[in-house]
Amino acid sequence: MTSWHVRTVGFDLVRGGYDVEAVDAALDRIEDAFARREKQRGEERAGTGGWQTQLRTQEQSLRAQLARPDGERFPRGTGMELTYDTKQVDDLCRRIEDAFVSGRALPPDAVRLAVFKSRRGSRGYREASVDAFLDRVVELLVVATV
Repeated sequence: MTSWHVRTVGFDLVRGGYDVEAVDAALDRIEDAFARREKQRGEERAGTGGWQTQLRTQEQSLRAQLARPDGERFPRGTGMELTYDTKQVDDLCRRIEDAFVSGRALPPDAVRLAVFKSRRGSRGYREASVDAFLDRVVELLVVATV
């Protein structure tokens, strides 16, 4: 099991169930613990320099998508499919890109807790594409900050 498994787990909401915020906070702590273990194992395998090179390679891959123009970073939805508001997603992407360029730390929760307005079809980005990308960003931010 990895930090990705913890980050992407989902549960159905049920009446009388656990408090969502408490569960999310606990999962974030567990994810961080797994990330620390992954970092330690990565450094043991590749050495600290090799591990840092792997992180830079991941960041470069993410930056390529972040560098795309607003409105073109992700595939658009079709038909009546629920999608994410492009402006809000692009705003977050610019914040992420600014953090990478400036070297300023961006807290993983700035991405983890992002919520976007829903749109329909081509008025927004496909949710699955945005979610997969943001999962990769969170993975990098968590590993870089533990």
